[in-house]
Amino acid sequence: MKKQLFFLLFLSMSNTFCMGDDREWLPHALEAYELKSLRICAIVLNEGVPYIVIKDPHGYAHRAFRGDMMGKNYGAIREIDEKGVKLEELIETKEGDWISRHVELKYEKNEKECSIRMPAIACKEPAVQSKQKLQR
Repeated sequence: MKKQLFFLLFLSMSNTFCMGDDREWLPHALEAYELKSLRICAIVLNEGVPYIVIKDPHGYAHRAFRGDMMGKNYGAIREIDEKGVKLEELIETKEGDWISRHVELKYEKNEKECSIRMPAIACKEPAVQSKQKLQR
């Protein structure tokens, strides 16, 4: 019970939706990857709402804000600045207790590593299908 309360308190501190039941938890796409496999490609500090652009191991870009979760250890983004991102992870000990750990991902500008793949968007296909329906 103590472990569950600590976990719920940790999650309630983030801006992420949580009703306290793992079955209702909607994980962020970045929670599927280890932190060391993610690369910060850009930091946008616009009008008080900073966010980061992160490249996953498959080459796709994700946008993350303060409070979003990333990494496999329930990492919540606590601070974004021009140097990088500060996260707070929740780690389960061997005894079954949960401890908080602070982690920092530094922004290292490397254009070669930050070439981003964009998902294919099929814009013409629905228009072709609708024309075929009109001809019938």
